[in-house]
Amino acid sequence: MARKSRKAEQLKQEIISSVPAEQRKMITQPITFTYLNGEMSMMQTRIQTTIMEKLQGKIKKALERKSKEGLIGDLFDSEDYKPISPDDRSRYLTFKVAYSELGIEPQHYNDVDTAAKSMQSIVYEKEVEGKMRYTVAFPVVDIDKDVPGKRRQNIYLHMTETTAKDLFRITPYHRYLKDAIFLFSSNYAGRIYLLINANKQLGTWVISYEKLRKILLTTYDKETKKATVDKYRDINDFKKRVLEPARREIFEAADRIDCTFE
Repeated sequence: MARKSRKAEQLKQEIISSVPAEQRKMITQPITFTYLNGEMSMMQTRIQTTIMEKLQGKIKKALERKSKEGLIGDLFDSEDYKPISPDDRSRYLTFKVAYSELGIEPQHYNDVDTAAKSMQSIVYEKEVEGKMRYTVAFPVVDIDKDVPGKRRQNIYLHMTETTAKDLFRITPYHRYLKDAIFLFSSNYAGRIYLLINANKQLGTWVISYEKLRKILLTTYDKETKKATVDKYRDINDFKKRVLEPARREIFEAADRIDCTFE
């Protein structure tokens, strides 16, 4: 796990100082993105939030179009999808994320590299003709080469055109506080906060133990193309390792993020 930088700690203190929620950065995100399956680190959740922040203008326009025309359509233009190498006939949507946007010091950039590489294990699940299909959300990841004396700048995550159109066309969307994702240090607190936030309109939301394990702990084998959930099979172990650390962090921030869980 990446260490907290001075910048991240300063951000946490700003949140704790009770800045009114309406004055903080809100992120609008498709629920399909929130429900991606995969065991994600704190840094991977930050990467996803940073990607989503860059799309806010497009998402706002798409939702305005939906309110007028009833259809959300494609979030991206045709020219947004491009091959990523001369010998690749596929077209991808590319997301560029700067290391500096993720709240860590340069000496911890290797933590970002590790998180970026592991993004290839996050899968999109959907039912197709009576079967469950699992698609890697970011099948290609590019990382700046480490050159002595030169600071790395960006990571690049590539999503296929088919997956991007599927993930971003589907509604509903929900809104959450960007600051909350950067506040948490537990691998699971940010993900659980997003899930609660996506369902908070229900007042009280209930999710089964097995479904939550699937969202938070799925691993994907690219060779066999199978998604499995092997970690923390015992519910008491799951509570101790996953739920309780996340519950403590969310409870401490409940007055600022307007949710908690039992």
